[in-house]
Amino acid sequence: MANLSTFPASIDSFARHFELSASDIVNVARFQELKLKQNRTPTEETELGNLTVQLRDKLISADDYNKFQDALVNMELFIRDNVEGYIEDKQALFDEHLEDGIETMEDKKDYFIEYVNTKETEVQALVREFDSNTARYYQTWSATTGQYEFPIYSTQGTNKDIPKEANLNIGEENIDLTVNGTSLTPYVDFAVKKNGFYDTIVLLGNNASLITAGTEVVARWFKNVGKLYFKHASSHNSNGTDPLTVFEDMLDSTLKTKVNNLLQKMTVSKTAPSNPATNDIWIDMN
Repeated sequence: MANLSTFPASIDSFARHFELSASDIVNVARFQELKLKQNRTPTEETELGNLTVQLRDKLISADDYNKFQDALVNMELFIRDNVEGYIEDKQALFDEHLEDGIETMEDKKDYFIEYVNTKETEVQALVREFDSNTARYYQTWSATTGQYEFPIYSTQGTNKDIPKEANLNIGEENIDLTVNGTSLTPYVDFAVKKNGFYDTIVLLGNNASLITAGTEVVARWFKNVGKLYFKHASSHNSNGTDPLTVFEDMLDSTLKTKVNNLLQKMTVSKTAPSNPATNDIWIDMN
């Protein structure tokens, strides 16, 4: 028997059906009578055909049921053979990509941790190197009347041995500048002019008008010192204390254990602590 459904090649169409009305009762009764008659005359066959067409949207035929059944079976086969298989394939592909993604993320996490650990070690080494290269420089000039520019490598300066690495690639706030013993204010009274290696301190405002012949101008500055020095070291007066961190290979095991494991303090003072703990470290400044 031919399949009455066209799915999935195309969407099936079904005839609409309606309820019987009072005017249909006579025709329905005649339709049933002719259907039940075993031997129909040609005239009766013609009458039955006309009634079938007339009552088509009022009666459910065998073809209606068969077409609906074929459409339903076609849908079941399509879901089984196409949709379920498609979903299973996509699920397997998704699981594969997910596993690859998780593995990739784990690799990136491990790389990031290793990278951070490496950089932490490098930074610690750089800080130790940075601190070990700290140097203090100075330059003194005997000014001429109205002089307002003071190159740190000028032949006029009294410090003839100042090296080129002392160039002023630092902020003005890190330079101490005095004129006849009076400190000037960075950015307000003076600034730094970049001339390659030959950096120059320039007086601002009317400060140059106060300079007479022989005025002593002195500049002092540190190089290779980070913000920690300027913000932290100035707070260490007499009797100040500070925690001490010991890096690997810096000290012998005895002192390293004393400092790190016992968590003691180092005290800088001109007088001995009145009630020192057993393992306190005291540095005599006298």
